[in-house]
Amino acid sequence: MRVFLWASSTIWADIIRRTRPRDWRRRSVRLGSVGALISASPLSFFTAEWGWRAACWTASATMLACALSIAASLRRAPSARSALRTTERGTWRLPKLLYLVPICFTLSLGGTFRNAWAGPYLTSVFGHGTNVGTVLTAVSVFGIATSFALPFALLRWRGRTIVTATYIVGLLSALLLAFMPGFSILFASAGLALLYAMGNVHPVAMTEAQALLPYRMRGIGLGALNTLVFLGVSASSSVFGVLAYLPLSADVTYGLVFGATAMALTIALAVYVACRPKAIEAQGVAIASD
Repeated sequence: MRVFLWASSTIWADIIRRTRPRDWRRRSVRLGSVGALISASPLSFFTAEWGWRAACWTASATMLACALSIAASLRRAPSARSALRTTERGTWRLPKLLYLVPICFTLSLGGTFRNAWAGPYLTSVFGHGTNVGTVLTAVSVFGIATSFALPFALLRWRGRTIVTATYIVGLLSALLLAFMPGFSILFASAGLALLYAMGNVHPVAMTEAQALLPYRMRGIGLGALNTLVFLGVSASSSVFGVLAYLPLSADVTYGLVFGATAMALTIALAVYVACRPKAIEAQGVAIASD
């Protein structure tokens, strides 16, 4: 459900962009952050009280209602102004969007590790007396706080700068944890929090992709990129599992896990910086000044 709300926020961003061009990116980030925040607690409550079946039925019914409301709210055709802008951008080509594929594939690496492997990592490296609940709560609070700070950052810096800086910080965190996974509990908590917060730039990456997509291709294009986010979660979970069950010491095992994370982030950052279309900067400025 959280992922669906994330994905649907990019669709609502298109509506916002057409009505208030200067605010569309900031508001899409807020929508994604609020959706991620409000979806977790109700599902946890339903699971605890009535089991997984009730939680899944509730999530399915909510997603169906959201999908129907979005379908009923979208216009069948773009406005004349939007259609003109789309035409002026020239012919769209798929390779223009491929630089975002590694970004989408690695957006949830920190969240995947936090949800599935942070507990075993903390207890294996720092001992079973570690207060895992407190650490994970602190990581979650940091992620929520940064998600609400992101719209204000977009007032000052461009989306490209924020995505690049976020990946640099995440890469450095993964490298430090790879070389010193057992340095201290505070050090590990900070690294996990920074990696987890990387997922907050998801709406920024999606709105950047939206700027490159013609009107009629946005649903398919954004859906494909969001699918890559899910595939990244699946692939990273498998890789983390294989590495975690190697017959090695805990420090070496989790050093390899964070090393693999750092390698994936390095590839994504390099492709994003080197292959990003230069024309998108001019597009972003033109839209913002409309």
